[in-house]
Amino acid sequence: NDDVNFYETLEDVSLEQNPLPEIYASETGTIYARLENANQCQDVLEISLVVNSTPSFSMPESYLICTDDPSLTISGPEGFDSYTYYKIGGNTEEVIATNRMTPIFEIGEYVLEAGYEYTQDGQITICSSRVEFKVLPSNRAVIDNVLISDLSKNNSVQIEVSGDGDYEFSLDGVSYQDSNLLENVTPGLATIFVQDKNGCGISEEVISVLGYPKFFTPNGDGFNDTWQLIGIDGRFQTDSSISIFDRFGKQIAEINTDSKGWDGTYNTRTLPASDYWFKAILEDGREVKGHFALIR
Repeated sequence: NDDVNFYETLEDVSLEQNPLPEIYASETGTIYARLENANQCQDVLEISLVVNSTPSFSMPESYLICTDDPSLTISGPEGFDSYTYYKIGGNTEEVIATNRMTPIFEIGEYVLEAGYEYTQDGQITICSSRVEFKVLPSNRAVIDNVLISDLSKNNSVQIEVSGDGDYEFSLDGVSYQDSNLLENVTPGLATIFVQDKNGCGISEEVISVLGYPKFFTPNGDGFNDTWQLIGIDGRFQTDSSISIFDRFGKQIAEINTDSKGWDGTYNTRTLPASDYWFKAILEDGREVKGHFALIR
């Protein structure tokens, strides 16, 4: 019967000492095989061991894709000979690309396998490593509801949204905040902006924050010549009624929401500088009262 033992050096071969174990971890190098028959050395073979480097690379654990406009390109690390992308579905893996860069259009779990090619004795061997990553959803916000607290000292706007994104909120499209509650809002027409922090876009909506001037000066100079509720136009609170009274409670004017407002007269007669009162019954059912000054 032929026996084979392996050794690290020729000296060990000749002395038949320090035989290698069955499982032997080695770097690139040379070992020797001693072939025996009936305890007689038949031959000694030199065996070259080639240990190729295992690829090592890392990727982000997750990427984000804008589901309302899918456009994501994954770029694998440079310097490898082969790239294979897989999409994981249950217990299966589907090859989706064999290039370093690939577009991805769906959320889910993926794998990139990158490797080196080694050629020895005409045989090509690929040594590869795998890294898993996830593609998570993001998108522009859907503005579901806007809660406006107006006609107050601190007007506020609370914006309720839905969506997969990470959102921030603004009244000017420049300065954004994480809270969906915007405070100290100036009366008038305004545009609210909701931006996805992941870059999937901005949603916007025009709103009306009601208020009223504390005074007006009907002197014909083109500034503050009439008095009207602020934030009312053809789109907001159009079916509202506004009545104006003097300090004795006498109604002296009734103005429409589509007009410039009260000009400080009663039956074409100019009224004196004084405090005046108003009562507005708004289209949304609210009744608002207040007073203001006519200054001449």
